[in-house]
Parts: sequence; C-alpha cells; structure tokens
Amino acid sequence: MDKQTRDGWKIGIMGGLLTGIPLMIASVYMGAWVTDTPIKHPLSLGWFFVVWNMRVPMWFVACLVLTTSIAVARIVSERSARKQLTQRFEQLQTEFKSESEKNRRHYPTVHGVWNNAQTFWAMGNKGNEPIMQIGGWINLTSTNTTANIFILNAYINGQRSDMFIPVEVKPNVVNEEMLMLFMLPPLTKDLNEPFRATVVLEDQYNRKFEMPEHTFRATNRTAALPNTPTAPNLGPKLHASWLGSSDWGWASTNFTDEGMRVYLIRGEVTLLLANATEPVHIVGAEIEGAKSMGDFETFDLHPDHPRKHEMKLYFRGPAPKGIDNYAPQITFVDIKGNRYPTEPHTFHPFPVIDRVNVERHGRL
Repeated sequence: MDKQTRDGWKIGIMGGLLTGIPLMIASVYMGAWVTDTPIKHPLSLGWFFVVWNMRVPMWFVACLVLTTSIAVARIVSERSARKQLTQRFEQLQTEFKSESEKNRRHYPTVHGVWNNAQTFWAMGNKGNEPIMQIGGWINLTSTNTTANIFILNAYINGQRSDMFIPVEVKPNVVNEEMLMLFMLPPLTKDLNEPFRATVVLEDQYNRKFEMPEHTFRATNRTAALPNTPTAPNLGPKLHASWLGSSDWGWASTNFTDEGMRVYLIRGEVTLLLANATEPVHIVGAEIEGAKSMGDFETFDLHPDHPRKHEMKLYFRGPAPKGIDNYAPQITFVDIKGNRYPTEPHTFHPFPVIDRVNVERHGRL
C-alpha cells in the first residue's frame, strides 16, 4: 500500500472515530433514557456492564461506529486513488505528446518547390472519357533520412491519380523532376482557368508528403467541356516542358551571305502527347524563319505517356544576341508530316566558357 493510500485510510478512520464516538455515547444515554435504565457511576466497571447489556447494546453501537469508519476510509481512499490515476494519465498524455513531437521532427520528410514557369494542366482523353493531366517541373529534397525515397503516386483533394513514371528523391541534394499526374474523373471542367491545388505525394512505404499549394496554368485552347458523359475530340496536342537549365547559343562563327549563322538549342525536355489515339514517330523540329541543320535523333511518343528526351537542335537563321534570352516556338514534325507546335520556352544564353570556346575554335 502506497503512502497516499495509507494516509487516506488514516484520515477515514480518524474521521469515523471522531464522529462515531460522540454518536456512541449519545446513543448509550438515549437508550438508557428510553429503557428507563439507571446509570450510576459513569465510566466505572459497573457502568460498562450495564451499558453492554442494554436493549441498545454497546457492541451494536461499536460495530456501527467501526463500519462507518471503514466506509469513510474506503471512500477517501478511492477518491485519492482516482485523483492519483488522473494525475498519472495526464502525465502520460504530456509525455506521449512530447515524444510524438520529438519523433515527428525526426520523421523522413519530402519538401518540394514547384517551378512556376513550367507547371500546367490540360484536358485529354482516355478512350472516350475526358482525363485531366496536371503537373510540371518540381524541385524535391528530403530531410531526416539517408535513403532514397521513391514517389509512386499522388493525390489531389483526396482523389488518387494515375502516375506512370515514379520519381526518385535522393537525400542531401535538390532533385529537379518532372511530376505528371492524370486525374480521372477530371477535377474541373473550366478549361480556360488556372487550377489551384495541393498535391500529396505517396512513397514506397505509403507515407504521405504534402507539397505547397500551387496554381497550375491552363494550356487548353478550347471552351469548357459540356456536361456530357464524353468529351469532344480536341485533336492531338503536344506539351513540352524544358528543364530550367536548358540554354541556347551560337554554334559557329561562320556567317552566311544573309548575315545568319548556326545556333544550338539544347537541354532536357519532357514531352507529353495528349488527345491522340495512336503513337507518333517524331522526325524533326522547326522554328519559323529558321532552317533546321544537322541530324535529328528521331523518337516515338505514346499517347498520355510522358517521355524525357535530351535535345540538341541546330538551326540557321536570325536570333538575338548570344548574351540575350531566346524564346522561340518549337514545332515538332512526325513521319506523316503532322505538325505539333509547343508553347514558347525562354532559353538562357550559353555559359561564358561555351561562348569563349566558340570564338576560339570557330564552332561548338
């Protein structure tokens, strides 16, 4: 028995005795008065003998007093135990919250920053059903872990997406990744308005990481979809998202008679073919007013499947100064002659070392 419980019993017994003894004496005199029993020489041996054999015997009163004392002691003890348990429970709650907060600070976390210039959403088709594609380039990093984290899926507003290309997040570095999600059914029908959303990523251990809320620009060129079960055929559309490090510059110091020379556009691009029903084979790229030069590395594009591709595109034609940004509209051409214009992208000029090499050696 702990000290607090012992103290509870002592208090109860003392309280019972202090209240019970006066009651006992009063009961004795009351019983003597009721039964006309004369009491001589109080507290003497004869007095105790008379009291013990009264119609309201002393042993009964003593038992009553003892029972009352035990009952009071038990009530006080139970209240003390309940108070002790409540205090212990509150202490455990505080310790649990503190430990949870400590563990949360050491829990593996994925952080992300969207590239505002290279994020978009558009409407496509999956068979006869409209499907929303949303995403773009995002810089990801992780904390509180030394292992690689693989992003296998994502959610928007609690709706699970279709995600074809997993994203690997390596620790201690900034990972620039293309994150493209496909939502069926679409989350909106207004094709001309930006879409603001919070993307929640899910890794291989089903852990979820909430990204910052972000506004994705609309890249559709049609009116809003009608409230029909199927979407109209919008025609094939090619989306291109260039990596932020993509650049351009003069690749030769030789000028033509018209004062033009060859320049190079290079970088990694993610291409997504939407609203198409069959794969296409891309055989070239064009810029209005310029002539494509050199060999083009052909490749296939499958509908609704993003493809990363390292591009080196040579053109001869007018362009800004080699120290200025360049934002051409690049049109890709398939083997059937179909053209797929893409949104203009701003390419930064070559680093100084590359520009110097061109001037020294006459070409890059």
